[in-house]
Amino acid sequence: EVWIDGPRGGKSTTDRDAVISLSKGLKWEHGKVAVTVRETNVGLVGNWLGCWKDAPPDGGDWGSAVIVLEDDMEVSPLYWKWLKMMWGKYAFRTDLAGISLQHQHTRGSDGANTFHVTNGDSPYLYKIPGSWGFSPHPVAWAKFLKWQQGKAEGGYEPNDLQFK
Repeated sequence: EVWIDGPRGGKSTTDRDAVISLSKGLKWEHGKVAVTVRETNVGLVGNWLGCWKDAPPDGGDWGSAVIVLEDDMEVSPLYWKWLKMMWGKYAFRTDLAGISLQHQHTRGSDGANTFHVTNGDSPYLYKIPGSWGFSPHPVAWAKFLKWQQGKAEGGYEPNDLQFK
């Protein structure tokens, strides 16, 4: 699925129109491509919360995976192979929120921007999910969306203004 956010300020742009056209013309040899074009701008958080609402709470059959790629991401053609290999190794973990391309820089204990892993670019586990090239674990994602829905029903809305 491809989700395209609504235009900022309510006005479409040439770049956005080009993205819509490109997306609708995509040919994907691994299945169908569904393109959803939002008419209103919901921002970064709104787009994340709107994806994979039917994530199987039991993990499902792993017949599909979700990857969140924002508009400023560019990935290697080998990313999909690598991601499938990572899910083959780590899907069974119950303490895994997802798999990401992001090297962490935020220290989990206090939020300082001083954390660095030097391990020859090998995958590693970390307590803070990375958002770049994020592929959520279906069980963790279903739990997260349920938690977020409960918060929203209590009146909580994430502050997404900085991303709009």
